[in-house]
Amino acid sequence: MKKKKLGAWRGIMESKHAQLKRIFDSNKKLLTCAELSEKVGLTEKAIRRRVERGVLPTVPFGGSVRFDLEEVVEWLAKRKGAKNVS
Repeated sequence: MKKKKLGAWRGIMESKHAQLKRIFDSNKKLLTCAELSEKVGLTEKAIRRRVERGVLPTVPFGGSVRFDLEEVVEWLAKRKGAKNVS
């Protein structure tokens, strides 16, 4: 039972590590909540709510989170597409 939990955790950490490596290798700037708010037109409170619910893509950064603008734009496009279909 514990091995499964560790295995899942290891998989999450490896995927986050790969995500960070990709970002750092491409010299992308990670955005703060305030910066993302200005870019996408959502309030900081709305962004934080989505982060708490786990629906907005984030990059862990110390004790806080940062955002990859390209991933957020993709997320927004998928949501917009899903709303247009229904």
